[in-house]
Amino acid sequence: MSADNEILDIEALVKGTAGHSRLQIVIPTTILKDGESGLISGFTTQGFSLTGSASWEGKAIGNGLDNAMNTATSVLNSLGANLEQGSTTSRPSTNRRWVSSEPAAFTADFMIVAYRQGIDVRKDVGKLFRCVYPSGDMIAGIGMRAPMGYQPSTFSAKNTATLKIGKWFKADGLLVDDVTAEFSREVTQDGFPLYASVTVLLSPWRTLFGDDMVGFLDGSGRSTVNDKPHKDYKPIADYGKAPDAGKTSDDG
Repeated sequence: MSADNEILDIEALVKGTAGHSRLQIVIPTTILKDGESGLISGFTTQGFSLTGSASWEGKAIGNGLDNAMNTATSVLNSLGANLEQGSTTSRPSTNRRWVSSEPAAFTADFMIVAYRQGIDVRKDVGKLFRCVYPSGDMIAGIGMRAPMGYQPSTFSAKNTATLKIGKWFKADGLLVDDVTAEFSREVTQDGFPLYASVTVLLSPWRTLFGDDMVGFLDGSGRSTVNDKPHKDYKPIADYGKAPDAGKTSDDG
């Protein structure tokens, strides 16, 4: 229980003097009952992890140098050269090319604590589960609406989640992929669980740009929900042209 006692130093958590960052997840109120807040607040209990990955193709298709290598090998073998153990693949044809980048994944481990009377941690956990299960309010109650009421379009998305950790991380335009919650054996004076240990896996609604990730990490919360041209935006046809003299680029 020593680790639990450290985590459950409730007074320190509330005052912000404990070594845990305050974590907030904001979800759309469209999926909640009237008057319910979309803010879910807790305290991190583990390191925050984020992952990203890219796919690269290792061999160019139809490279003319491969055909030349095949021809040269055939000619040399016909002249008595033994090139059976040589490769007919030219080195340039192994140049790797970018194919795609996978959606980033954010894993948040945190604790929701009933640090004062009247707080019911089950309610915030219930809100999180609304983010992974559909609502049945379409077509006379027999259809299903996407979790959170999520509505993507070509250039924007409605009803997504926002994750904020302390003052150093903020990301919007997120979908909730997975929720795991474990309630404490200890209860409050009201008879409700004293705390809930929660793990939430979130990911962006679409592939991010590198600038988006940087904006998340510096806490500026660069929006990824709506497409707005960056101030240094220029059409693809303009890439490769010399920049204006004296002009500098900055990610403001």
